[in-house]
Amino acid sequence: MAAERKRASSFKIEIPGDTSKKASILSKIHEVKQLNRPVNNGDILDHVLDAFIEQHKCHLDTVPKNTNMATFLQVPKKNVDQNVFMTAESSLSKLVEPLKTMLDSVMATLARTL
Repeated sequence: MAAERKRASSFKIEIPGDTSKKASILSKIHEVKQLNRPVNNGDILDHVLDAFIEQHKCHLDTVPKNTNMATFLQVPKKNVDQNVFMTAESSLSKLVEPLKTMLDSVMATLARTL
């Protein structure tokens, strides 16, 4: 009796698309396999996804960990022509309360409905 070949475990992935999309993908897989290299569908998909991730990943690794994340930039007054809109007076109070000692002038809230 010949020894039975053990089949590798597998899984399925669903890809949205019609029959033409399916034919296109299968055609490309067939073309890759014609390159006479030992490869399976999992290897192809793994390599394609690695290449895609490498090309499109955000390079957050290059940002230093202890970057000063300033939320305030000093700009000339002529460049500041935008309105500031707050939605809750209590939120503004919670924000300003710890900074009262550093403020040079009184900050007032203005209720305005558009």
